[in-house]
Amino acid sequence: MPWYAIALGSALTAGLFQIVEKKVLLKEHSLFFLVTSSFLMLLFSLPMIPAGFVGALSSIMLVYILIKCTFAVALFVLCAKTIKHMDISEFGPLMNLSPLVLLVPATLFLGEKLTVMNFMGILLIVGGAYVVELKDGWKTPLRRAAKDKYVHYIFWSAIFVALAASMDKFILAKSVEIDVNTFFFYNRLFIALLLLGAYFIFRDKKLKDSLPVTFKRSFWWILIASILFMATDYVYFSAVAVPIAMVALVIPLKRMSTLIMTVFGGEMFKEDNLVRKTVACLIMIAGAALIVI
Repeated sequence: MPWYAIALGSALTAGLFQIVEKKVLLKEHSLFFLVTSSFLMLLFSLPMIPAGFVGALSSIMLVYILIKCTFAVALFVLCAKTIKHMDISEFGPLMNLSPLVLLVPATLFLGEKLTVMNFMGILLIVGGAYVVELKDGWKTPLRRAAKDKYVHYIFWSAIFVALAASMDKFILAKSVEIDVNTFFFYNRLFIALLLLGAYFIFRDKKLKDSLPVTFKRSFWWILIASILFMATDYVYFSAVAVPIAMVALVIPLKRMSTLIMTVFGGEMFKEDNLVRKTVACLIMIAGAALIVI
């Protein structure tokens, strides 16, 4: 199967995952959701060991994966906090900024070359992000970007997407030591442990709910979210592992998920200004398409 078809499959499950994530976070604390879902995913992944899908790795490779997972956990925490408090139809389009940030490490460190069409795509992505914030005049996006902490979280998320995706490509495509199955398993292991550590370090002592309460109350939604995320990650890793697939192109295709979030998620949660946000999302996706050309 072509790598771009695999990346589009990842986009579908990613969009559905973040709609379900929003559903859970309307009721649950973001860190509680991340910890419970990450350990559920780890539990589902454990049978890969006796089945022979997990290979042995060198110490340096384990360190690389741990670094990548640290970037991923920072991304997950920021995204969960943002999606809990921001309309999903606004969050989705703004996350399309991540391919723009990814171009820097992809070009400088992975040696991926860009064309004039790619740069035109960048301009469309920036323009679409501007349109999604147009509310009360052309200065609104600038004021929002300067003052809103959740917009700041999205900008930081875009940086962590770029760092994590660059590490994914570096590990999967530049090394003969590791395959997709082994990489997938160690991602589940390290992410679960890092999130548990974050829970004990940063949890709010005033919160009355506990992890077991969260798990019991939202079990089915957390289960669905976990399955969707595992599918997203595995399919995405499979696309990145294809030698000819540049990560600077895989991520824009994966960001097609934002159209699902914006249209279906926005309608599900009865959010406002869906037409403007959908147009902005389509502009940004057109930009991502030009990046792929």
